[in-house]
Amino acid sequence: MKTTVILVRHGETEWNRAGKFQGMSDIPLSETGRYQASCARDALKGTEIDAAYASPLRRAMETARIILQDREIEPEPVFDFHEQNAGAWEGLTAEEIRLRYPKELELWSNCPGQVQIPDGETFLHVQQRATRAFWECVHANPGKTILIASHMVCLSALLLGIAGLPIDEIWAHPISNAGLNRVEVFTPAEIDSTAGTAENASDDAAFTSATGGPQDAGPRPGERASITVWNEDSHLPEEFRRRPMFRKQQSSQAQQAQ
Repeated sequence: MKTTVILVRHGETEWNRAGKFQGMSDIPLSETGRYQASCARDALKGTEIDAAYASPLRRAMETARIILQDREIEPEPVFDFHEQNAGAWEGLTAEEIRLRYPKELELWSNCPGQVQIPDGETFLHVQQRATRAFWECVHANPGKTILIASHMVCLSALLLGIAGLPIDEIWAHPISNAGLNRVEVFTPAEIDSTAGTAENASDDAAFTSATGGPQDAGPRPGERASITVWNEDSHLPEEFRRRPMFRKQQSSQAQQAQ
């Protein structure tokens, strides 16, 4: 059995345009962001969607609602799909952060897996909660197609985990505003009817013990997830498409990651 998960990053906000870290700040879409979301909607017109989830932050919920505009589906808010808590950095530009927190920004740019944002959240914690929420959505919708609207760091951390890549690769795999990603989850037929029981829970599922969550929050025995699309943005005008950032450029560009 195959379950398909479509992951979309929210459209642009005024803070994206200004280069400000957003994090948990609840910034709505700009006119440009709403246009980008409508481009994603058009790109998915021929795709059946059975269920939808979104970060509770307005920019993600609004993106999901625009995509689902012509469908009788309302996105369900899932807290663990929110953006990385940027703590003391929220509302600041990268230049402002460089002046106040130069060492932390250097780690953010070059070794993000090692950075602890003041009063904020580590990339590993984002990955753990996003992974837990991803598998909960998959197991609630076996064999269906799911839409999840979220944020750059949250989605990128999730996809890196599925791909088996380190957190430090995050800036090499940017996601455009309203960029689309697709993950196919394959469940062996023999566990379809017994999945979810305690005796069939995975003891070594990815991230399960690290999150401290229930065993059902990770892949079940025999399940595998495969990324088939990572940042599809051909539906967007060229000016809105993101490209990988080189190491030496990251300190000036990483602020757009959220």
